[in-house]
Amino acid sequence: MSNSDIGNNVIFKKQLGLNYEIDQKYIGLKMKENNVLSVNFRVPGDLKDEVEDYFKRFKLGEPILVDIGGTGDIRCEFKGL
Repeated sequence: MSNSDIGNNVIFKKQLGLNYEIDQKYIGLKMKENNVLSVNFRVPGDLKDEVEDYFKRFKLGEPILVDIGGTGDIRCEFKGL
């Protein structure tokens, strides 16, 4: 992939290298007031439990890094499912 290409995956990164990678076609992003980035998932049934299991490992306010298409990490705080 060249520097100008944006990949198709979104990677969520928890501390200690626990990452979850998913195709961006299942992700909806919306910027809300006060720079709050809302992430919505629309996944097929077979991925639903996998996504929920990953995010259940987070505590409210825990830092998470999000890399959208290989563009670099965005630092966020987990606010819940």
